[in-house]
Amino acid sequence: MVFKKHQNLELFWETTPPTQEQVDDSLHPDLVLAIERWCTGVPVNVEPWLPKGVDFTSRVRRACALIPWGETRTYGQLAILAGSPKASRAVGQAMRRNPMPLLIPCHRVVGATGLGGYAGEDQNGPQLSRKRAILAFEQDVRQSEVGSI
Repeated sequence: MVFKKHQNLELFWETTPPTQEQVDDSLHPDLVLAIERWCTGVPVNVEPWLPKGVDFTSRVRRACALIPWGETRTYGQLAILAGSPKASRAVGQAMRRNPMPLLIPCHRVVGATGLGGYAGEDQNGPQLSRKRAILAFEQDVRQSEVGSI
């Protein structure tokens, strides 16, 4: 995780750690806790980290955060939720540039005929296996909650 002025988070999937210039030692403890909670299967309130703007990308990311844990929506459905029903391709671009891929759950957004892309790669990229794994994790957690009721 990389913070820039306590606002712009970048979450890198690479195994190489960030350079010292990218590291801010004052990591926001609430955000770190939220990611830790997500990783243990606890849904997280992401409201504090959602974009506040009214621009298209902010609307899409806020709508994406409403997709329930373990469920998916298509790019077209997310476009409708964001108030721009004909903008499914633009939704894909907004998801491609998502700086907080676990907390703003772009992995829950799929194509009408398949998973779509992930982490800035198209549907044939190697990151797609990560998208499958994250969705499977969330669905397993959701199933275990349903089974325990």
